[in-house]
Amino acid sequence: MEYSKEKYEMLADIIKATAHPVRLYILETLAERKLCVKEFADELGFDISTISKHLTQMKKSGLISDYREGNCVYYHIRCDCVARFLAASKDILYTNLERDRQLMNNLEDK
Repeated sequence: MEYSKEKYEMLADIIKATAHPVRLYILETLAERKLCVKEFADELGFDISTISKHLTQMKKSGLISDYREGNCVYYHIRCDCVARFLAASKDILYTNLERDRQLMNNLEDK
């Protein structure tokens, strides 16, 4: 495999676009259903401009896309691989939590 700085910078940009708790929540939600900006704002308790900024960053990175339906712009995940990425990330989280729980139990037993 050949190292290409440009390729890995582009990959890093995609991963950076997921590196925020609100964006991860949005992606996980969009893996289940389409939503518009106002629905996310109402659900999360943020103003529309904040949600729009998150959606714009993820759209620029190619994680999500949108379409207009009446007065609303709906967002959805562009590729099922995003949902698989989130599932893999949660698997790592649960594995780490289990490891930490076992470490704590071992410390308490001593």
